[in-house]
Amino acid sequence: MEKRNEKGFTKNGFAVTPAHTAFAQSQLKVAEQDIAKYTKALRLNPNDAEAYSNRGIAYAVEGDYSRALADCNHALQLDPNFTLAYSNRGFVYRSTGNFDRAIADFTQALQLEPDAPQEYGNRGVARSEERRV
Repeated sequence: MEKRNEKGFTKNGFAVTPAHTAFAQSQLKVAEQDIAKYTKALRLNPNDAEAYSNRGIAYAVEGDYSRALADCNHALQLDPNFTLAYSNRGFVYRSTGNFDRAIADFTQALQLEPDAPQEYGNRGVARSEERRV
């Protein structure tokens, strides 16, 4: 376990407090529930790009990046103009350190929706993280 300073932060700046741990555990539980919900929806409609994209981000929250990437890719096969699927896949790429692909996906999302401020932020974060590596 990493050492924490007096405020409960590791040397990388991540909080490691009981509240942070509880929040992370609750997010994992929500992700697990979301995966079940979207899997059920996909049984009813296997062509639902939104369900694939949303299940993909839930897999990413759980740290299952291969399934997350597969679902985001499938969503984009179903709907190549689905901005959120590009954003979600960009998040997966960024989470795995594949910054070039993350930036490309956030840029594609911006080409589809130029007025989406969160995509500028996502792309900026990916560029910043890329410089730190």
